[in-house]
Amino acid sequence: MILQKNRIILQNGEGLIMPSDERIIFIPESEFDGLPLRLFTACRRHCQETVIRRTGAPFYQILLILSGHGRVRLGDREYPLTKGCAFYVSKDMPVEYYDDGELCSAFVTAVGDGMDSVGKYYAESGYLYLNGISCELYCENISRITEVYHDGAEAGKLSALTYSFF
Repeated sequence: MILQKNRIILQNGEGLIMPSDERIIFIPESEFDGLPLRLFTACRRHCQETVIRRTGAPFYQILLILSGHGRVRLGDREYPLTKGCAFYVSKDMPVEYYDDGELCSAFVTAVGDGMDSVGKYYAESGYLYLNGISCELYCENISRITEVYHDGAEAGKLSALTYSFF
């Protein structure tokens, strides 16, 4: 895969245009394999659809609710999603989140061996749910990652900025 601004070129030559929700995707390549944590995706504002991952995802995720309402199922518990709620989900952790009304989110996902120790720090259950998070500060940090990414920063700088979320 080749990454271009707002476009991914697949090995077969076809391109996928990224949606206009400001999502960036960073595809880890062999030169970044030595990093303990790599940015996978980041988005400052996303109209959140219902997501059901019964077997989890191949990345670690922090998702913050900017507006609207919904709910998230983590393990055997269900939590409400409203502005200022956030949740962390470990890699391969089953998760379901539902848009019950104009749910908008911001998120960061990451991959890498260093994330295993971060996951243990947060919770043995594989997830963490929080309330009262500053949407402005979180989005400001995602904007910083986006700017650094589009300025062509080295992978190490992106890794350090991503680590600040976890």
